[in-house]
Formats: sequence, C-alpha cells, structure tokens
Amino acid sequence: MGVGALVVGGGLLLLGFPLVLALTLAAISVATDPAAVEEILAEGRPRSRAARVLTGVVAIDDAWGILAFGLAMAFLGWFLAGDGSGALLHAGWELAGAVLLGLVVGLPAAWLTGRLEPGKPTQAEALALVLLIAGLSMWLGVSALLAAMIAGFLVINLSLHHKRSFNEIEHIEWPFLVFFFVLSGASVDLLALGSVLWLTLAYVALRLVGRYLGGVVGWRLAGRRAQGVPRGIGLALTPQAGVAIGMALLAAERFPEQAGLIVSTVVTSTLVFELIGPWMLRRVVYRD
Repeated sequence: MGVGALVVGGGLLLLGFPLVLALTLAAISVATDPAAVEEILAEGRPRSRAARVLTGVVAIDDAWGILAFGLAMAFLGWFLAGDGSGALLHAGWELAGAVLLGLVVGLPAAWLTGRLEPGKPTQAEALALVLLIAGLSMWLGVSALLAAMIAGFLVINLSLHHKRSFNEIEHIEWPFLVFFFVLSGASVDLLALGSVLWLTLAYVALRLVGRYLGGVVGWRLAGRRAQGVPRGIGLALTPQAGVAIGMALLAAERFPEQAGLIVSTVVTSTLVFELIGPWMLRRVVYRD
C-alpha cells in the first residue's frame, strides 16, 4: 500500500499538480472496497491461498488508508499553517483521540451489545452506537472514520456472545448508502469535469501502476511464502468506493479551494475502479 501511495503522490507531483492534491489523492488511493473484493472471491475459490491473502489485506486496508489520510492531512496542515507545532498537536489529537474514543466506546459496547432481544431493539442499539461515535467525534474534533473502525474492531472481536448487531445493520444499510452516494454525486460539478479530466486520468493510471508495483514488491518480499499467489495480485485490489469518497469529502472541507478537484476526481475515478476492478480481480485470481 505504501508503494502505491508513493507512486500516486510522486507521479502527480512530477506531472506538476499542487502538493495538496498530490498528497491527498495519494492517501485516498490506499483505500479499497472490501465488499466488492469479498463478493468476487466468494464466487470462485474462497479457500485458495490468493483468496486468503486478499481477504486478510482488505480487512485492514481501509484502516491503513485512514491512517495515511490522517498523516497526510497532518503534514499539509503543518506545511501550510504558520504555527507548525500547533498543527502537529492538532493532527496528533485527531488520530490519537480517535483511537482513544474508539476504545472508550468500543470496549463497553462489546459487552453491552446484543443483550436485548433480536429485531428492532438491536437495530436501535447498533444505530445508537454509530450515532454516538459520530457525535462525540465531531465534538472532540477527532477522526470519526478511525474511531468507528476501532470500535467496530473491538465489538466484532470481543462480543463473542452474538453477531446480531452487525447483521441488523446490514439489513438497514442500503438507504444510508444510497443517501451517501447521492450526496457524493451531487458534489460533482459537470461544468468542471473538463478541468479535472487530466487529473482523473493521471490518478487512475498511477493508482493502477502503484497497485501492480506494490503487489510485485510484496510478492518478492514474501519469497517462498508467495507460492500459489499471483505476481500481479496488487491489481486485484483495484476496487474503490465508499471510504475513498468519504475521505474526499473530508479533504474538501479541509481545503475548500481544492474541493471541486478532489471530489470530482475521486467520484469519477471510483466509477472507473468499480467497473474495471471486479474484472481485474477475476483475471488475476482465477486466470488459471
């Protein structure tokens, strides 16, 4: 993932794009769509070595993406702000505070959740947890994405007495996803698509190159342990969706002067990656 981010960031800088755009898109490029990857893997050989490797990677991929995004925002805040120490303290609190909030909410939630009867009470319980994290994150000024991911990790791994909360969330997630993507699409200015065409093409091409090179580097470092894993496995991680768009919207709030370019580029490229990503995943993993 680090190789891919370096390729995207360095490539955009060499092409003459501003530092804010290069670092922001480099961090966003790390995120993958785990739902798309897991769905495609389930169609074929879910117990193959390549499938197991990909499942492990996508399970933690978005967490690395959020961390990379937070560090990129911290560096840009320090670089662009007059008070460098203040920017670093703010960035440190945004990341460390998110981890702390995830622990404070996730640990008791892991024990409390699922004690009610199945059905609507469990749905209300799960939604209350999500809204609590969102509200506290805004109030404390920390990363809501990272805090929610930490809390979810704790709940799914420590609440061994049930899995109902996440099952109930899956039953009602579609209207929220539709609402989210409608708002994301509404953020795209069709009149500005011409100005972001080259940026979008460059981002798509560099991310594909970065994914391939990152997979090759990991494949070589693994040595004999990579037996049964395709060399171009990095291309199987091409799909990108919700987390990337969420980070783009957060970056647009942080840097309003570049908001149109960031959101339009990420939303447009997401359409491309969601179209070609499943095809590339099948070709890499099931070609034999």
